[in-house]
Amino acid sequence: MIDGIEYEVLRFDGAHTMPHIDILGPDGEKKQKVFLPHLDNNTAADYAKKDIKQNYQQYRERFIQWKNKERK
Repeated sequence: MIDGIEYEVLRFDGAHTMPHIDILGPDGEKKQKVFLPHLDNNTAADYAKKDIKQNYQQYRERFIQWKNKERK
């Protein structure tokens, strides 16, 4: 939640040949795709949970920076 609005900031995906992270911008478009070739779909789910717990604040802050740039 940012300014009372719920945004999708990132998603972990197991499609498209290998697990990956889609990092999303305020417009919902993918800003970056990070492939995780060393993981299968089962271990990627565990990795995703751990990554979000550890890095939530950084993901959120970066998203807010991108959002503020779009306003200008």
